[in-house]
Amino acid sequence: GTSFEYDALLAYEIDFDALTFGPLKPGGISLVIGDEIFQSGDGRPTIRNTGNVPLRVSLSFSPMVKDAGDGEMGTFRARFLDEEMDLVAGQAGEFSGVLPVGGTAGLSVWLQAPATVPAGSYRGLVEIAVSQP
Repeated sequence: GTSFEYDALLAYEIDFDALTFGPLKPGGISLVIGDEIFQSGDGRPTIRNTGNVPLRVSLSFSPMVKDAGDGEMGTFRARFLDEEMDLVAGQAGEFSGVLPVGGTAGLSVWLQAPATVPAGSYRGLVEIAVSQP
């Protein structure tokens, strides 16, 4: 018989350029809800495994800073593959669920603005990393 070996390819695609929470109000909750439909521009974040091995997904966030520079938020909550996780800016968190080859899953993220932050628009960065379970 014929046999062959292949290298593991960890690869993924996302269908979003940004997580858009909109203007935030002191003490308010803002939510971005993901779905399993991979469609760019629908405002519903999705991750798709395009590699040849199952993937475990990790997230990390930078602090969200107000455009005017007078406010900052650093705590987040995320949901992926039916698991929710609290995250603090600058610290990565890995979801325990595994995204199968060819699979898609929604990524939902929300934050509750502290009552002390000024209302307005905030910006930050999210980093997505993958590993083989």
